Amino acid sequence: METTKPATETVEAQPTGQRFRFSILTIFLITAIVGLALAYSQSRSQLLDVRDELTQTRKTYELLNVTDDSQIYVRPLRVPAEKMWQWRVYLPEGAQYQIKYDYNSIPPKDPKPTTRTSLTLSPGHYVITQMFANEPDHHIAKWRSTLSAIGPHANTRVVSRLMRNDVRWLDAKVIGEDGRFLRHVLTSDEDGTSGERVTFRITPEVPSLSALHYSQIECAADQPVELLRWEVLDYEPERQSDLDFHLPFEIFRLWIEREPPPKPSP
Repeated sequence: METTKPATETVEAQPTGQRFRFSILTIFLITAIVGLALAYSQSRSQLLDVRDELTQTRKTYELLNVTDDSQIYVRPLRVPAEKMWQWRVYLPEGAQYQIKYDYNSIPPKDPKPTTRTSLTLSPGHYVITQMFANEPDHHIAKWRSTLSAIGPHANTRVVSRLMRNDVRWLDAKVIGEDGRFLRHVLTSDEDGTSGERVTFRITPEVPSLSALHYSQIECAADQPVELLRWEVLDYEPERQSDLDFHLPFEIFRLWIEREPPPKPSP
């Protein structure tokens, strides 16, 4: 009699977990990625540090940051004297430029005083200076106006003498405050008496500028760029008949203007 063995089932053992296997190539790749990430992070940090240092250097030495060489850049500079203004200026290629000023008296004269000044400049970097100096020893009391431009390849200036009675606002004395502006009194050139009260607005008012206001401005090259404006905001004349003009009234203006292109030959 044959004995039958019971059938047995074979069950394969299943793995309880799967191991991660790394080849040498994978390790090299991961190492390279981590190294590049660290190098990029360090380079970015160094670049930001250099950028901050460059920004601080520009502030310290009042330099321009020309990012678009088709535009005009202007930055007011701190000055060592009263009645003196300076700007660092960049003029783009493609044209000649003029720096002009215009002025008037208080009360305004019609026609205006005849002295006018302008400088012609080529493209480039310049330091522009406008300064007024008293000339008490001159046989006729006058103010001397000096407009200069200094650059790598230029050092030019023009000097004008202004009749004292035409620019009495240069002799005005501070007598108080009118809001955030100063109140002045005008002195007569004839007898030294005073009586007319006037409030000025000067843009930029350099002595009161904070570091923020010394930042540069960027302007289109085909538009006039104003450097300095001196206005009368309020005026109390000795005679009411002298108050026959509208306020605010401009008594001095200095600006940059691009010369028009030459006309083509016929």
